[in-house]
Amino acid sequence: MTTVDLNVKLQLPEDVERKAREAGLFTGEKIGELITAEIERQRKEAAARLTVITDQLQANFRAEYGDLTDEEAQALIDQWIDEADEEILQQDNTSSQ
Repeated sequence: MTTVDLNVKLQLPEDVERKAREAGLFTGEKIGELITAEIERQRKEAAARLTVITDQLQANFRAEYGDLTDEEAQALIDQWIDEADEEILQQDNTSSQ
């Protein structure tokens, strides 16, 4: 793995700085571990939010359309695409006149 030299200036309360220094948190390795852990925490949090949103969408879709077979779902998607294409054509025709 390629490494990068990075200088960071922090303004911390004295007690936080002292505790961090005593805990050995000001080494490149430890700061890298802390940053990596935070990146992973944020990734997991985003994945959890996405799962909640997906579950909500799925529940709303089922409430409106029920359980569809793959063929029924594809037909509905095709219909929506056709409707969107028609709207675009109508807009193009209106704007070119």
